Amino acid sequence: MKQAAAQANAEVRSLDPAVSRAIADACVDIREGMLHDQFVVDLIRVARARRPT
Repeated sequence: MKQAAAQANAEVRSLDPAVSRAIADACVDIREGMLHDQFVVDLIRVARARRPT
């Protein structure tokens, strides 16, 4: 979603094309798992959020 928003904003000239490309590149890196270590997830909180009360 972030990548699509960056591209759309670049198309309507609300965002510098270089910034849009940087965001798009980061989105690809995230999807490919290259930045996995940058997203720390507390597994206990995730488990609690999924458990029905």
